[in-house]
Amino acid sequence: MSILNSEEMMRYLYKEMTPEESKEFIAKVGETPDMQEQFSEMKEVVEKLEDIQFSPSNSVIDRIMQYGSSGEEAHSKE
Repeated sequence: MSILNSEEMMRYLYKEMTPEESKEFIAKVGETPDMQEQFSEMKEVVEKLEDIQFSPSNSVIDRIMQYGSSGEEAHSKE
């Protein structure tokens, strides 16, 4: 996949193209079987990335809670 094609695909998938650019891109993808396959794969990857949910580990949450409770004690002593 060329860098240009890859960049165009990302711009399309993240809705960074103008309506005219989007039409031209879709037409270009439709004319090229290799680009269709690459676009399909990239679209699948982007969709999977959007589904990923990040959350802190339990140890991080525990440290935040400990820090928060130690701060409350400091404020309540004033």
